[in-house]
Amino acid sequence: MRSPLSSNLIILIEKAIDDCFETGDGKSSNKDGIEVVAEWIESKREGYSVIHLTILENGVVKFSYDDYGTECVD
Repeated sequence: MRSPLSSNLIILIEKAIDDCFETGDGKSSNKDGIEVVAEWIESKREGYSVIHLTILENGVVKFSYDDYGTECVD
Protein backbone atom coordinates (compact mmCIF):
# COMPACT_ATOMS: atom_id res chain seq x y z
CA MET A 1 0.00 0.00 0.00
CA ARG A 2 1.27 3.48 -0.88
CA SER A 3 1.69 6.15 1.73
CA PRO A 4 -1.27 8.54 1.96
CA LEU A 5 1.28 11.34 1.58
CA SER A 6 1.63 10.35 -2.08
CA SER A 7 -2.07 11.09 -2.69
CA ASN A 8 -2.88 12.97 -5.90
CA LEU A 9 -4.89 15.52 -3.91
CA ILE A 10 -2.03 16.18 -1.49
CA ILE A 11 0.35 16.71 -4.41
CA LEU A 12 -2.08 19.22 -6.00
CA ILE A 13 -2.49 21.07 -2.68
CA GLU A 14 1.28 21.24 -2.12
CA LYS A 15 1.87 22.62 -5.62
CA ALA A 16 -0.83 25.28 -5.27
CA ILE A 17 0.48 26.38 -1.87
CA ASP A 18 4.09 26.48 -3.10
CA ASP A 19 3.03 28.61 -6.08
CA CYS A 20 1.06 30.89 -3.75
CA PHE A 21 4.12 31.51 -1.58
CA GLU A 22 6.27 32.16 -4.65
CA THR A 23 3.95 34.29 -6.79
CA GLY A 24 1.03 35.39 -4.59
CA ASP A 25 -1.49 32.88 -5.92
CA GLY A 26 -1.39 29.30 -7.06
CA LYS A 27 -3.38 26.78 -9.03
CA SER A 28 -2.89 23.13 -9.87
CA SER A 29 -5.11 20.60 -11.60
CA ASN A 30 -5.16 17.11 -13.00
CA LYS A 31 -6.74 15.34 -15.97
CA ASP A 32 -9.63 14.09 -13.81
CA GLY A 33 -11.09 17.58 -13.36
CA ILE A 34 -9.72 18.21 -9.85
CA GLU A 35 -8.37 21.72 -9.33
CA VAL A 36 -6.82 23.34 -6.26
CA VAL A 37 -6.62 27.13 -6.00
CA ALA A 38 -4.56 28.89 -3.32
CA GLU A 39 -4.71 32.64 -2.72
CA TRP A 40 -3.86 35.09 0.03
CA ILE A 41 -6.80 36.63 1.87
CA GLU A 42 -7.09 38.97 4.83
CA SER A 43 -6.80 37.22 8.18
CA LYS A 44 -9.12 37.78 11.12
CA ARG A 45 -6.24 39.77 12.62
CA GLU A 46 -5.70 43.17 11.06
CA GLY A 47 -2.47 43.42 9.10
CA TYR A 48 -2.16 39.68 8.52
CA SER A 49 -2.99 37.34 5.64
CA VAL A 50 -3.65 33.61 5.35
CA ILE A 51 -3.80 31.22 2.43
CA HIS A 52 -7.33 30.35 1.34
CA LEU A 53 -7.59 26.97 -0.40
CA THR A 54 -10.42 25.98 -2.71
CA ILE A 55 -10.81 22.46 -4.10
CA LEU A 56 -13.00 22.09 -7.18
CA GLU A 57 -14.18 19.04 -9.08
CA ASN A 58 -15.23 19.73 -12.68
CA GLY A 59 -15.65 23.41 -11.79
CA VAL A 60 -17.83 22.76 -8.71
CA VAL A 61 -16.48 23.86 -5.32
CA LYS A 62 -16.15 20.82 -3.08
CA PHE A 63 -14.18 22.33 -0.19
CA SER A 64 -12.70 25.64 0.89
CA TYR A 65 -10.48 26.36 3.86
CA ASP A 66 -8.64 29.32 5.41
CA ASP A 67 -5.31 27.90 6.55
CA TYR A 68 -4.36 29.87 9.65
CA GLY A 69 -1.14 27.86 9.85
CA THR A 70 0.08 30.08 6.98
CA GLU A 71 -0.72 33.38 8.69
CA CYS A 72 1.85 36.06 7.84
CA VAL A 73 2.24 39.78 8.41
CA ASP A 74 1.19 41.77 5.31
